[in-house]
Amino acid sequence: MSTNLPILASSVSRRQFIGATALAAAGTALAGSSAFAAAAPAMGAAPTTPNAIAASNYAKALVEAYGRPNSKFNGVQVGTITYSFRSMANQSAEQILKYCVISGISAIEMMGAVADGYISGAAAGGGGGRGGLPNATPAQTDAFAAMTAALTPLSNALQVARTNLSTVSLKNPAGSDAIRAASAEVAKADAALAQARMDQLAKIQNSASKFSAEQLAAVGQANGVPAAGGGRGGRGGAGGAPAELTAPAPWMTPENLTKLADLRRMYNEAGVTVYALKNVGGNQADATLDYRLQMAKTMGATHDTLELSEDPKVLERLGAFGVKNGIRIGYHTHLQGRLDAFDEALKLSPANSLNVDTGHFWAANGSSAIPLLKRFPDRVASIHIKDRTGRANGQQNLMWGTGETDIVDILRAIRDEKWSFPASAELEYTVPQGSNAVVEVGRCRAYAGMALMT
Repeated sequence: MSTNLPILASSVSRRQFIGATALAAAGTALAGSSAFAAAAPAMGAAPTTPNAIAASNYAKALVEAYGRPNSKFNGVQVGTITYSFRSMANQSAEQILKYCVISGISAIEMMGAVADGYISGAAAGGGGGRGGLPNATPAQTDAFAAMTAALTPLSNALQVARTNLSTVSLKNPAGSDAIRAASAEVAKADAALAQARMDQLAKIQNSASKFSAEQLAAVGQANGVPAAGGGRGGRGGAGGAPAELTAPAPWMTPENLTKLADLRRMYNEAGVTVYALKNVGGNQADATLDYRLQMAKTMGATHDTLELSEDPKVLERLGAFGVKNGIRIGYHTHLQGRLDAFDEALKLSPANSLNVDTGHFWAANGSSAIPLLKRFPDRVASIHIKDRTGRANGQQNLMWGTGETDIVDILRAIRDEKWSFPASAELEYTVPQGSNAVVEVGRCRAYAGMALMT
């Protein structure tokens, strides 16, 4: 088990977070390496279009209300991924930015549904738009809202079950009857929610409001559901893209890249850098891959992430597109993470890189991911951090500082070795009752800050 820091009370305010972590000097620019370091273009001239002006004004209003965030400590950029805020009711780009600012996070890996939702027509500062549903008609928006309302009680039941499991796991030894019973309740609630979601989607697909393949993928991504061929939580397969998304979508236009430039400005003016986008898949058509990688560059990202594929042809193809577009392809691992998990990908293209999950690595191997990071420090695009236990203790996701993952050692290794890649705090432990994801991401930020400033 790693060196642990004191657990922070859930009632700690953002002002207390700042005091506890002794904020480093302002500035969140990310340094990359090799030819991919300069991939992100400049924002350009001052905003002049109505959308750009609205985005800029929204950013200024956030900073005025909550202050400018900073989660860079002693040279280490701590960020998060939009997935961390999945339990929050609103997933629009504007709200995700607000969550970052409130929690003090100044850098983020943005999942594709957030960017897609912004360019689909949601107004800056509108507080919801279309909920991340690309190109939604009014009828589809209503259908999506009705589905969300129907699933809310089951989502809440699952959250209660997870909270109970987290509480029980802290009071009982691994393998106890209490933990087994609490785990069974989580599995039961999870299955009920999954079945209800399938039923609701089937109802929509049999109606005039039928979702497109792209919209279905966005719904799945927002809910952490594996897409065909791997997707979030899968083993990679063809890289996470549904087979039916092999043709470029009509909305992939130069005008929508301009909207993304507005989105980037909004985030940057509020003090948040987008260092990665998660929106590519191995089954996407050539034109689609080119466009999505250009989306990442427009957002200022140095890399685009997806699940690690086991198919060398997919790895070689994605790497080639990364070279062509001047942006890294960051492969994410789950329990398949090993010391040699990335060897094939790294050999096949200089653009292929690591987006290793250090918590999953511990859960799979019962050991630190630091040796892996030391093997390829210049090929690491970013990492994910969470606190998990190993196989002997149920591979649980726990509040930072209560599990086994060597979070403190990993963060200090980045600092001491002067590695330039960011570390994403990925919130996967159960949010305690009375708290929410924004508070918990702030807690993770504070924990990381204390580790890096001491």
